[in-house]
Amino acid sequence: MDGERVVRVVAVASRTLGGALRAEHFRAQHTPKLHGAQALAQVVGDVDFCLLFSSNASWFGGPGLVAYAAANAALEAFAENRWLVGDERWLAATWDGWRLDGEPEHEVRTELDRFALAPAESLHMVEKIVTAARSAVTVVSKMDVRARHERWVASATVVETAEAGPVTGADPVFADDLEAEVAALWRDVLGVAAIGRDVTFPRLGGHSLMGLRLLSRIKDRFGADLQYASLFRLDTVAKMAQWIKQNAPGRTVEAAPAGRSQTLSQLLKKVTDVPAGR
Repeated sequence: MDGERVVRVVAVASRTLGGALRAEHFRAQHTPKLHGAQALAQVVGDVDFCLLFSSNASWFGGPGLVAYAAANAALEAFAENRWLVGDERWLAATWDGWRLDGEPEHEVRTELDRFALAPAESLHMVEKIVTAARSAVTVVSKMDVRARHERWVASATVVETAEAGPVTGADPVFADDLEAEVAALWRDVLGVAAIGRDVTFPRLGGHSLMGLRLLSRIKDRFGADLQYASLFRLDTVAKMAQWIKQNAPGRTVEAAPAGRSQTLSQLLKKVTDVPAGR
C-alpha cells in the first residue's frame, strides 16, 4: 500500500432499542469498526492518508443506535489516539446518510436520514477533509453542529424539576468554588450554557465520547484519576466535586489542549481494548 491512500468504510446496519440491548449487539458493531481499524494500522505502509468513516450517531444519537453510536465513538477515539502519537495521516469523518447515484431520497426516520448527502456533496466533503483537516475528527453536517447539538440535548432532557433545578438557561447556585470549576468543565465538554449541580450527565445529553473527554479534563485539571465507570456513580457536578474534594485535595495542573492529552489515550484503552474474539 506504499504511496497509496486508504478510505475505510464499514457499515453494520442494525437498530436495537435499549431494553433489548445485549453484549453481542456491541460486539457486532465494535469488532469491525475498532478492531478492523487496529488491524489496518498494522499493515498499512507509507500511505498519504487513511480516512475512517464514522457516523453522526456518535454525536447526536438516534433511536435504536446505542451500540452503533458507541462503536463509532470508539473509531473516532482511535483516530484521535493516532494523532496523540504524532501520526496525523489518520482521519475520521462523521457523516449522516449517503445517497448513491440514482438512489431515491431516504425515508426520514432520524436526522441521519434528514441530512443525508447527495453523491456530489459527499465527494466534495471527502476532498476537503483529506486536504484541509485540522484535527483527527471532522463532523460533517448540513445543519450547524452547535445548534444541532443543543436541539438534540433539548429534545432528550426534561427542562426543569423541583429537586434538580433547570437543566440549562438559568444561573445555577453551587456549594463552593470547586463545584463551580467542575461545572465549567462540564459545560465546556457538553456544549451547554448552564447546568444545575444535581442534573445527571446523561440527562444533559452526555454520551460515551463526551464522558471520556470529561474524565480527561478532570484528570488534567485536578489530578483526579477517575475510571470511566465512575460516571455512573459520580453523575452530577455535586457528586463529582465531592469526590475530588475527598480524593484529590489541593492538586491542580494546567489543562491540556482539548483532544490532545495522553490521559485520553489511556482512558480509551481501558474501555475499548477488548479482544476481538470475546
